[in-house]
Amino acid sequence: MRVDLNYIKSHRCIENPFLPHFLFFRLILPLCLMCAAGAASAYGQPASVEAMLIHASDRPAPLDIRMEKVEYRLRRIFGFEHYRFMGKTSAIIHPPAQVRLEIHEDYVLHINATSSNDRVRAQVRWMQDRESLLSTSVAQRRGIPVILGGPPHEGGTLILILTFK
Repeated sequence: MRVDLNYIKSHRCIENPFLPHFLFFRLILPLCLMCAAGAASAYGQPASVEAMLIHASDRPAPLDIRMEKVEYRLRRIFGFEHYRFMGKTSAIIHPPAQVRLEIHEDYVLHINATSSNDRVRAQVRWMQDRESLLSTSVAQRRGIPVILGGPPHEGGTLILILTFK
């Protein structure tokens, strides 16, 4: 909307007591609301993150019902015969934010996340004590798991599955 100040001056609208309200509701308020909406979208939607730690090896492991949904996919990706559940944790993230997750007694995840409506971008750092085992960036749609191959462990390898919801 364009306001012509010469028109306002020539038609004595300045003396109109309703002009400040007109300017506020038609010009200033919409501009403020657009700025506030832009600032809110920069912070993104809250997200939950679920992390699962798995040990993959060719050594026999007992069947675990928690592995039913992922074992077939892991076997196709990593090629190991057996997969053992080691730990699971979750947290709520209010992006942009950093969260620390203890996934197992020896392993900690540091996740720095931002989000939009259906996507989450995160910097993930997997630590053991003070040693960084893996540092990567992920961008994924909510609900789709991210599978990260980790360091060697007891004749196999560790696998981390992250799911942002």
